[in-house]
Amino acid sequence: MKYLSLLLIICSLIFLISCGGGNVVQKPPPADTAVSTNTVAMTVMADTVLYPACNNLWDSINNGIPLDTSQLIQMGLDNYTIRQGHSAGNRYYSLNDSLRVIILIYNDELVCSKRILVTYNTKANKGIEQLEVFSDCDQDDSTAYGRLEYKFENDSLLTVSDYTYAPGDGDQEHPEITEQRYKIQSDGHLLKIK
Repeated sequence: MKYLSLLLIICSLIFLISCGGGNVVQKPPPADTAVSTNTVAMTVMADTVLYPACNNLWDSINNGIPLDTSQLIQMGLDNYTIRQGHSAGNRYYSLNDSLRVIILIYNDELVCSKRILVTYNTKANKGIEQLEVFSDCDQDDSTAYGRLEYKFENDSLLTVSDYTYAPGDGDQEHPEITEQRYKIQSDGHLLKIK
């Protein structure tokens, strides 16, 4: 137990240095983990684990650390700053020397998990476009409901599938499926393709 505590302290220091210092925040639990809303920090084998806040957007995304309000605003996701829940990076890649494509995870900590695609101009340090590409929310069989899924065909082409279920289709066997293809242009704008 003594060595485990020492290992956790060393890992925390390494992580703090890799993020360039900053405040300490709680890392969100995995989406399938039930945690009380009163939980202050995750516990692992009765030890409290805290994660430093990264001031750098790319460090936050790489480390899966919740994004702060200024980072969400910088990406053009102002409407996610007033909601309950948390947003964290899932992954990103460069499309060219000034454009990155980011996939964020948003979890409302109630019933929905979403993925948002953001095109980001690295020279101007701001988001260009945002698109919800995935949603998985609790369903209510008494009303119609839907979910989104996405698939990249290559770095700049993706398809978003919208599955809509009629009331009472609890077995999800008969969805109405609408697909929309998008091309990520070199300037970061999303072009709908028919």
